Amino acid sequence: NTNPKWSADGRRIIFDSATKGGDVICERSADGTGETKILAEKAEEGHISPDGRRLIYTSSGQAGRGLRVLMLDGSAPPRIFLEKPTALTGSRISPDGSYVAYESWEGGRPGIYIRPFPEGEGQWEVAANQATNPRWSPLGGELFYLDNSGPQTRLMFAFVETKGQLALGQAKELFSLERVGATRFDFNAMDVSSDGRRFVVVKPLSQSSRQGNIIVSQNWFTEFKSRKQP
Repeated sequence: NTNPKWSADGRRIIFDSATKGGDVICERSADGTGETKILAEKAEEGHISPDGRRLIYTSSGQAGRGLRVLMLDGSAPPRIFLEKPTALTGSRISPDGSYVAYESWEGGRPGIYIRPFPEGEGQWEVAANQATNPRWSPLGGELFYLDNSGPQTRLMFAFVETKGQLALGQAKELFSLERVGATRFDFNAMDVSSDGRRFVVVKPLSQSSRQGNIIVSQNWFTEFKSRKQP
């Protein structure tokens, strides 16, 4: 089981699970009670909309790796939101539910793009060169992401107005970090706290810290007896 994410109300957790029939997205109560429910098959990287009504996820189709949307009340079957021959991952719906940000490997490199949600025309490019992990500020108005184009990872942000026609500001650097993520293109390498004031990042272990140590204690029984109280 991988890629856990909270529902908007904090009562449920959705996660990816590998089965004999392929990857599925599951849901379970956050307190561990009840049964695990499969939400979507041949699917991964799910994200629930802020109103709790829709699930957007990555799935493989005939035309390539696409994004699909599922109504969680079961009122409609999954529908194709976006499908391209390039990889599509890391989708995140804006706090007001009107746009979705996602990663797309257009031109052979990951970039961040925004489209209207749950439907609509247009696509806006936020960053096109080694950009990953789009994350909306929970307070709205900002989109954060990681820029991996240099020797260090840069945490970037751009002002985004989502009311009506999208207005996108120029991206700026917040700060630089040592390379983050389990891999260079880890789509779960960063997240933002619910108050929009803190970031959590995945930092890979250094080569030295990956090496285990074996400690040998000699004459431990003699030492143990000397510590015994009379």
